[in-house]
Amino acid sequence: KEKNTIDQISPGQQQPESDHFFKGERTSNGVFRDRQYRDARGWFSYQLKDKGKQAKNLQITCYGLDTNREFDVFINDQKLSTVKLDGAKGDRFFEITFPLPNELRKSASEHFTLKFQAKNGSIAGGIYDIRLMK
Repeated sequence: KEKNTIDQISPGQQQPESDHFFKGERTSNGVFRDRQYRDARGWFSYQLKDKGKQAKNLQITCYGLDTNREFDVFINDQKLSTVKLDGAKGDRFFEITFPLPNELRKSASEHFTLKFQAKNGSIAGGIYDIRLMK
């Protein structure tokens, strides 16, 4: 996993967030089971670095018992997916992997802007780990 990681963010941690140009509205962070996370009733975003332009996937880590959470994931203002957390994954952390569309990978500079946007009345996250992968 580490050798395939191009860039990694630990949401909720000050230095990794400032290094990745964190922005957000109506967002909060906390600690659950010794892991820091970020969530939002609005949105939050980061800049991911892809200097060699090798990125193929985005991977996020969530918690399996989070429920009633629905949010959109955007890269460079292009919607990758809608995520619905309904508690079905059980009492564990789990990864969700999103393939990056070819046209996005070809057109991107060495930076991607990643945004998590809560659906109306819902929550985006908690997000425990973010990785840009080869």
